[in-house]
Amino acid sequence: MSGKKQKKSEHVQHPSQKYGIHPTIWQAIGCHEGFRKLGFLSHEIFVHLNPGMSPDMLVVLRTQGKEFSITVGFIEDMTREVWQQKWNEAVAWANTTKDLDALNDCWTESIAFQKSASFLHALLSKGIEIPSSSRLN
Repeated sequence: MSGKKQKKSEHVQHPSQKYGIHPTIWQAIGCHEGFRKLGFLSHEIFVHLNPGMSPDMLVVLRTQGKEFSITVGFIEDMTREVWQQKWNEAVAWANTTKDLDALNDCWTESIAFQKSASFLHALLSKGIEIPSSSRLN
């Protein structure tokens, strides 16, 4: 053995921290991407922040005359105005990033991906038809 000390492994920073994106907003970007991967159009997908005692952040799909929402987390540590600014910044990042691995992490870490069977079942139970596979690619 050499007399050198072994380097401790460095803490790997989560991409949401690296890019300054709130974890709940990171989750929302991933769920938005999940709807897009199913073929839904961007203008059918919205985000919503419930005000008051339970500051839930939701991703909402409005399509085919129906509405489906998924709670992605809580935003307790910022005002509505700051949340809107942070959301806009995160969307700008998602639309322009060259770090496709980080963008893919948004998707694979999302509730929509992690619980994909339940996610799809809930959509279908609402009577929402998944767009044709021709829009999936």
